[in-house]
Amino acid sequence: MPGSDNERLDKDDLYLLLDSYKNSVEMNTIISQQLTNILDVIQQKDSISTDYLNAIIKLADKITDKLDAHNTDSIKNMGIIVNSIGKLSNKINLLYVAFGSIVISLIVLIISIINKYDLIHSIATHLGVG
Repeated sequence: MPGSDNERLDKDDLYLLLDSYKNSVEMNTIISQQLTNILDVIQQKDSISTDYLNAIIKLADKITDKLDAHNTDSIKNMGIIVNSIGKLSNKINLLYVAFGSIVISLIVLIISIINKYDLIHSIATHLGVG
């Protein structure tokens, strides 16, 4: 009967081997399905991320364009303001020169009158006014 025990062991071993193979196939099938599901989720997230990234890039480009336009306008306006300030400054300097000339002329006139006060007084006395 030793032969029958060996055959029985061989059948049990074969059964265990086939059961193990069956479990391996089922496990590999489940893992393959899970990997497929994970790949689908990653692809969906990648496409969503790509869409969001493209939207963000477009928005950033619009903001950059607006900032560039604003900076260009600011530079133009600053040039206009600087030119206006320069023109105004030139006019103010011209007013200072004119006012200074008038003040200097008045001072010279007063000094001349003071220097000739005696002559003016003698003429006024001669005329009978002073």
